[in-house]
Amino acid sequence: CCLCSPARASMLTGCFAFRHGMGTNCDLYHSLARELPDPTMLLHRRLQEAGYRCGFAGKWHVGARLGPADYGFEGMSIPGYGDLRRYPGYEAYLKKAGLTYGAVKDPIYGNAGQKTLLAGRWDGPEESTPAYYLGEYTIGMMNEFARSGRPFLLICQFWGPHSPYLPSPEYVGRAERERIQPWGNFLDDFREKPAALRRFRADFYRTLPADWSGWREIVGLCYDYTTLIDRQIGRILDRLHELDLDRNTLVIFESDHGDMLGSHGGLFDKGFMYQEAYRIPMILSWAGRFAGGQVCDELVYNMDIMPTILDLLGRPDDTLDGISLRPALEGRPLPRSREAIYL
Repeated sequence: CCLCSPARASMLTGCFAFRHGMGTNCDLYHSLARELPDPTMLLHRRLQEAGYRCGFAGKWHVGARLGPADYGFEGMSIPGYGDLRRYPGYEAYLKKAGLTYGAVKDPIYGNAGQKTLLAGRWDGPEESTPAYYLGEYTIGMMNEFARSGRPFLLICQFWGPHSPYLPSPEYVGRAERERIQPWGNFLDDFREKPAALRRFRADFYRTLPADWSGWREIVGLCYDYTTLIDRQIGRILDRLHELDLDRNTLVIFESDHGDMLGSHGGLFDKGFMYQEAYRIPMILSWAGRFAGGQVCDELVYNMDIMPTILDLLGRPDDTLDGISLRPALEGRPLPRSREAIYL
């Protein structure tokens, strides 16, 4: 599913949404499940049984009232979609560093009356951004876990680059605007397309740009913001290397959904049966264990993460909906190659 809660629950349980029970975002008024119906399904439970410390930082969104700590994680615990601005640790960090929570310059809204912030420029240095703080927090947990000498699972979930796209000044303009060309499907007029698409484009966001010149700046800010997030991931990986743990650690880079970002006639966010929302990156790396530069063209799900980890730990579980990607990582064909996927 290309919605936050179902996708995140699938990553952490190895199961389809109709099986783990969180079929909609947990904090919607019509949510199918406010909390995960069976918390024992979560990946870290298996790892804790094997002696792992399990830490979490950032966006949870797999429960409206309960946060990661309520499910047994160490570290940050913010229920629901979350708002880091209200997290005491972030407030203390900003105060100690002499920083403030950035205002937004040149904001771009999706609706009249300054409603639904889409993008803008963060008015403050990189060190004041939520993304930087999450990097710092994650590095701090990594240092502590390394000192303990125990194996660990460490999850860092950035809120970005989900909209609103808010790069700090150091990153604004990194994406050269004149080189950002219109999507090939940008002029889609929805002729012979589902009526729901026309309704959404006309009614959900009412002040989206009408031409590519307006979208170019939004797309550029998204790219700038993504570069900011990438930098924080780089800092985490650098610290992993400095601790001499990178050759004994599986690193997984993944997202919960994509973003339409003005494609298909100017659609925004997600929730559409298009590859812009569903076809998202998955990168797995283990220095010294797996050869770099491999590309897997198999159809895979984010729920394949859990069975892959369990397989690598020597604890395979064939009762999950996902499958282990270990063969592909080792340069072998998958024994259960998919001919189709269910979305």
